[in-house]
Amino acid sequence: MRESVIAGILSNLITTSAFTIIGIGTFIGIFAVERQQLFRFFGINHNTPTIHIYLSRLEVVPGGTKGAEPIKIGYVGPTLIRIEYLAGLLVRHLFRSRILALIPKTLKDLLSTIHISLSDIDPMIDVSPAHVAEGILSENLILIGSGVYNYLSFHYLKQDSSPYYFGKNTRGERVVKVRRDVGDLELEGRAFNQELAIIQRINDNKHGTTVFICAGLGSSASYGSVRYLVQNWRKLYRKYGLSEFASCLVFENQPPDSESVVEPKRLHEVPMALP
Repeated sequence: MRESVIAGILSNLITTSAFTIIGIGTFIGIFAVERQQLFRFFGINHNTPTIHIYLSRLEVVPGGTKGAEPIKIGYVGPTLIRIEYLAGLLVRHLFRSRILALIPKTLKDLLSTIHISLSDIDPMIDVSPAHVAEGILSENLILIGSGVYNYLSFHYLKQDSSPYYFGKNTRGERVVKVRRDVGDLELEGRAFNQELAIIQRINDNKHGTTVFICAGLGSSASYGSVRYLVQNWRKLYRKYGLSEFASCLVFENQPPDSESVVEPKRLHEVPMALP
């Protein structure tokens, strides 16, 4: 009798352990596959294992700041836009894994040698440099903000291969423009009490990197485009794979620089050639 009870307990323990191992293995497999897709979509691999986030660069001139007490000169130099920094944090959290955070560093380093997707990626967030250097372009990039203040966005958006760029209409209002063979198409936003933003993936073949531009007419739309990218990267990966793409989003009844950002709708898309 006693032997049969012990045998039953051991049998239950073995069964439970087996199901636990299978469950953990399945979970790790799903985690690894999704993380591999995330890395592939954003261009992270053994050749380019990093991704860098650059925000708009605002230059504060002498007398351009106000303090809690009287000041003569105040801070002078580059600063950032708070809501763009919050957008950068959304991207950063996308890559940071709670599972990997629980694993000892020695084991994580070993896993990263097995496959890049098991690496613990922690993207840097910086203000856009005032000058474009080759070293910067050798990393995978996420550029937040238009070419007005983000010098790296300006570098890529001014290229003829970029389907979108920012300009002004005949009334002096900022608009999103679409490059075409015969005349450029203008997508208007603020004339209709709405904000526009673009999401564009560029495969920089010269540097072997992937560049994402998330840029709006104002900072609210820039944030909203980053949030859309973070929330929908799986859908975008299934639709475009590793191909370039460019889409324009519209944020209806959206103040230009509010930190309360509405959900966007897709307004326009530019067909891109396969790599």
